[in-house]
Amino acid sequence: SARSSKTQPFVDVPPSDALADVVERLFVRGIVAGYPSTDGVTVEYRPNQYINRAEFVQITLKMLCIIPRDEAKKRPTPFFDMLNTSLWYYPSVKESYLRGFVKGYLDVKRLDPESGIIQTPFKAANTITRAEAVTVVLAALNEQGIIDLSKADLTQTGGPWYEPYMKIGQDLRPYLVDPKDVVTRVFIVTGG
Repeated sequence: SARSSKTQPFVDVPPSDALADVVERLFVRGIVAGYPSTDGVTVEYRPNQYINRAEFVQITLKMLCIIPRDEAKKRPTPFFDMLNTSLWYYPSVKESYLRGFVKGYLDVKRLDPESGIIQTPFKAANTITRAEAVTVVLAALNEQGIIDLSKADLTQTGGPWYEPYMKIGQDLRPYLVDPKDVVTRVFIVTGG
């Protein structure tokens, strides 16, 4: 698209970049914020940097215009590696947990002596995998009433935990609540 002499919000996304308009819209809508540059004045988008689990959850909530409720800002936490409520991502991750978007790593569990609840690690700084991202998006679409996962068979058949989610993510048509909601693409991820 032809760009005027607009100021780009991110110093590492030139106006000529194919995604410059999209990135700018995400910034203007408050969905992405970027990272402070070393000069302390400008902001970087870092388009080649992998996104971590906390960042993905935050972006997902912002795209859906979900503001964490008061309960999401307080303890107890379902994640034993997220005990500090002042972490920038604490409210978003806990809100996502309360809505069923995230579960944490269920293979490691601990009893929180303070609250008596079973906690797992969330591993906020870990790079989010494609399978984890698809699972979060499917859970969000389900919670928002766009798809109905009650129609899905999410049981494992000896394969990896994410196999049914990746299959659903490749064709949402059987799960759409209203097929007229989707005009063009009916997938989150392609096979391969």
